[in-house]
Parts: sequence; C-alpha cells; structure tokens
Amino acid sequence: RIGARLRVHAPYNEYVTMDAIRHFAQGTGDDNPLFCDPKYAQKTRWGNVMAPPLFYRSSGVDEKTEWTPPERELARDALSGIHSWYSGDTIHWLQPLHPGDQLFERRFVKDYIEKSSSFAGRTVIEVHRSEYLNQRGELVIVSDQQAIRGGRQKSWGDRKKYAEYTRPMYTVEEIKHIDAAYASEIRRGADPLYWEDVTMGDALPPRVKGPITVTDFMFWNMGYGI
Repeated sequence: RIGARLRVHAPYNEYVTMDAIRHFAQGTGDDNPLFCDPKYAQKTRWGNVMAPPLFYRSSGVDEKTEWTPPERELARDALSGIHSWYSGDTIHWLQPLHPGDQLFERRFVKDYIEKSSSFAGRTVIEVHRSEYLNQRGELVIVSDQQAIRGGRQKSWGDRKKYAEYTRPMYTVEEIKHIDAAYASEIRRGADPLYWEDVTMGDALPPRVKGPITVTDFMFWNMGYGI
C-alpha cells in the first residue's frame, strides 16, 4: 500500500481569508501582528498578512476528484480496527499563505515501519505524506504525519513509566509571575537580531509557554475547526 493515494476530508477552511487567519491566530494565542494586523503586515517584506504556520491543518481541498474501484480499495485503512496514537509531524514550509490563496492536498501512504513497544508489543509506525499546493500549482507545504498502530498489552495501572508524574498546581502568585513574563516578552518584529551581533555568553530572553488549560483546547478547536 506504500504510495497509495488516500482520501482527504472536506476542510474547515476551503479558502485562506483574513478572518480565518485571525480566528486561527487568536485560537492558538498568537497575536503576532504579521498574522493579525494588516497595516503592520503591509510594511513588511511580505507586503500582506500571512497565515500562522499550522493554519494549513484547517485547510486543503482533495486534489483528486475521481476514484476508480481499485483506487478506493487501496485508500482503505490497511490496519483498520487497530488502535492508533498520533506520534508527530515532520513539516517543511516552502511558501507562505496569504488571504486569497486556496490549498489543494494530495495525501498518500509514505511508509510502514515495524517496531517493538514495551506498552503495546508489536507496533507499526504509519507515515502519511501530505503535499499542499496553492491555486497556482506551487508546492507550499510537505508534511509527514506519523501514527503508532498497535494494541495495548498492559493496562494503565501496570505501566510504571509515568507513575511518579503528578499534575502541577499553580498558586495565585505563580500565575501572576507567569502573566508578568508574558507581558514583558520581547518582540523584535522588524528589528532582526543578526548572527554577527551575538557573542558567547549573551543571555537569551526567557519565553514562557503555558500552562495549558481546557480553555486553550477550546480556543484551538474553534480556530482549527473541530
């Protein structure tokens, strides 16, 4: 089945629009003016607002419109009924997305890699490649998405790998400290930091991410289209 074309579900955003970009950026908590402020973006070398890097996950119309019976058979899940865990992506961004663009996706099976897991025993790493082209036929993004397919040989209570992990709790003072770190974050924007201006021992400005909350998940789902 390696190389077989796969079906693509209808996207949440069929077209790249200013509103869709803004909603996605706000949903991910990224208020970069290059995504949200047209006046700022017009003064940059891009000349226009661009979509956040992961916006493509909410878009992509199936490039293939007609399927033969053999193609439909090959597009079926070869491991149907076997549990799947999302494992990660390797993504190459080749061109930016701007309002007015439209993405077309072609997806196919890139590889199946067998491995052994202490949790699931015999497993397979399933790799699906997606290639995204714009309305001009230019390749914009290439993404290799990995999933681990296998069965659970142990119950959650028998798995000791994360037995010592406890969910962190934050005090009011700790939350205030995190809020202050966000407020003081340095945004260079159009003032780039060049290689020759950095020396050994320079302190890097801190950047805080988190804590993630249920509200964060809700905002992501609203921007992503779940």
